[in-house]
Amino acid sequence: MNTILIVLLGFVLLFAGSQLYWLFVAVASLLAGGILQGQALQWATQIVTLSDTLKYSFLGVIFAVTAKPLAVLVAAFVSGGYLTYSFPQMLGVNLSGYTWMYFFIGGIVFVALLFFLYSYGLIFLTSTLGAILILQHISIVQFDKSIWLAVLMILGIVSQLLLLNYSEPSID
Repeated sequence: MNTILIVLLGFVLLFAGSQLYWLFVAVASLLAGGILQGQALQWATQIVTLSDTLKYSFLGVIFAVTAKPLAVLVAAFVSGGYLTYSFPQMLGVNLSGYTWMYFFIGGIVFVALLFFLYSYGLIFLTSTLGAILILQHISIVQFDKSIWLAVLMILGIVSQLLLLNYSEPSID
């Protein structure tokens, strides 16, 4: 996929993902499309794969606009599974077997997190997803990726908490 597009989406998710739930659903659909295309068509060219994953993301946006609660929970499942799969790889841990089991368990945990703590769970999920997407597509050699992951997640969580507290101005 286009690295600049993924990094840009990562930064938007990192700093304003909970406010833009439809973008979160679109990115989750993009990830799901990329995972499905990668498994089904390993011989496909990058352009065909990008166009097919963009189709998935467009369908995700339509789904998000028409059925917000269900769309966000499905996106939480896909994103949670992706994070559970990507997070150990980011830290250098090899998950050679049982990858689908990790994906499934992570998806269920993040759906439960969003179900019980919607706003804060969405902030945590979008901040973490944004940080992972950024660090997967940018190589930073000065520090360890785990340090950058922690810094980006903290920045994202703080900025989204500020947006949550000050997002709706009142007439008072």
